Amino acid sequence: MVILILFLLTPTNAELLPEPFEKLEFLYEGTQNCEDFDGDVNMENLSLDQIGKNLVALNGDLVFKKELPDDYFMKVTIRRCPSKAERGLCENMPPKIVNDICHKLQEKGKDWSPFVEKLEDFVPTCPITPGTYHFEEYVVDMDSLASMPGMEAYWIIHSEGYIGENMVMCVNTEGEFRAVKENKKKQ
Repeated sequence: MVILILFLLTPTNAELLPEPFEKLEFLYEGTQNCEDFDGDVNMENLSLDQIGKNLVALNGDLVFKKELPDDYFMKVTIRRCPSKAERGLCENMPPKIVNDICHKLQEKGKDWSPFVEKLEDFVPTCPITPGTYHFEEYVVDMDSLASMPGMEAYWIIHSEGYIGENMVMCVNTEGEFRAVKENKKKQ
């Protein structure tokens, strides 16, 4: 589910970034289930390891405690903060509703398809079958997002999953894109 969230933003051109900060660097802060919420869809044993500049590797388990029907959908809210210390000054983006998750997981050639393929023993069918699906070393390249103008900020992504009006998933992900000066060689 975190992967669907990461692909809500669309990459653009790095040439639009101000000089001398031609590139942003992504620093992953963490992903966790919401406090005091034990839903029917959880991320467990989750780790996102920074394995390189703008590269993170996901490891963990995606747990479906009960069957998820065709009408399962997600509501994603993104907050853009000036920095981690300035959470009181965050800008809230309009919530994004992602419908038809069950069928989207079956699609080939989509941004999330490689993640679905990494889920051990997971068969993307509707309804989604209960189970614990392990994933390991799924690499996410944040470089394209780092090339977008306006990305330099601390980001908080709050994701909720619903069956009808009942919330069955709640996950928070945080990370920061910050400017890095390019080291230009003197000739």
